[in-house]
Amino acid sequence: MALPETSLGYVLTADDSNSTPAGNWEIVDVTPPGSEVDDIDTSHQGTTTVRTHKAAPLKENDELVLECHEDPTNYPVVGAANEEWGLTCPDASVQTFDGYVKAHKAASHTLANKTMMTITIKVAGPVVIT
Repeated sequence: MALPETSLGYVLTADDSNSTPAGNWEIVDVTPPGSEVDDIDTSHQGTTTVRTHKAAPLKENDELVLECHEDPTNYPVVGAANEEWGLTCPDASVQTFDGYVKAHKAASHTLANKTMMTITIKVAGPVVIT
């Protein structure tokens, strides 16, 4: 998949108590957070044909993954305490959640003659969409 040459219109904000200003990152690709549940094996000695399963009662939120143009003056703080993040989407909806920067890595390619970086934010609670 080819990446666009300009920002997609996403804006990321943070409460900035722990990290550098996220609003300056020129975002060119986004994987928004989703959620999943674990499987619980409910098979027992009386199960004779196939294993049976049910969903675990707790959801696990995925990570928000951003690909941005690298700004050496504005690296995120990896492993800082949870803070509130807001991802404003091009349709003006906002996904708000608590989380922390789990990873910051230089990408292996450039776009529009700019070095790219990947930022992974672990979602540490519910995602509220407004």
